[in-house]
Amino acid sequence: MKKHIKIAPNKSSLAFTPISTPVNPKEYKVNKSQRYDQIKENLDIAIESSQAGRDFAKSVFGEEPDVHLFSIKKDADNPQRIALDRLDNQNVKLLSVHEVDGVPTANVAVKKSKLKVFEQLLENYKDKTTPKGNPKNQALFESISNYVQISIIYGLALPYLIWMKFAVTNFGSIFQNIV
Repeated sequence: MKKHIKIAPNKSSLAFTPISTPVNPKEYKVNKSQRYDQIKENLDIAIESSQAGRDFAKSVFGEEPDVHLFSIKKDADNPQRIALDRLDNQNVKLLSVHEVDGVPTANVAVKKSKLKVFEQLLENYKDKTTPKGNPKNQALFESISNYVQISIIYGLALPYLIWMKFAVTNFGSIFQNIV
């Protein structure tokens, strides 16, 4: 039987540093009414563009998609992280997060039936305050830039889907013979 070697490390050789106190982030001030106006304007444009894409999809496929797709960029000047937990709830579905030109960008889907609820979140930011005196939904709307646009997913997916619809409609028998 082999002998075992027991190693007992010297206590003074163990590196230990206590956890330091957290660094308080720099306070970031936002002009609430200006931020609201910018986000509202961009959101309205994004909704119009999304509706145009939905109408186009309906004319091609005969049915309208049930969701609006938006891209939302983080405010690069704000040191706080984007409030992703607020972008993934019962009203909004977070699809992906990636960096575009070094700025985190979230793609979200908002059901047609929940679009008014999402818009109400923005209205609450403008009109209502928390018991501490902060605007409601401050973490969400101050962590994103005023940049809200229709998601590029529509721009990339629709030509492909139109081609597929055309191919299946006109060449369906060929596809069946291949399979």
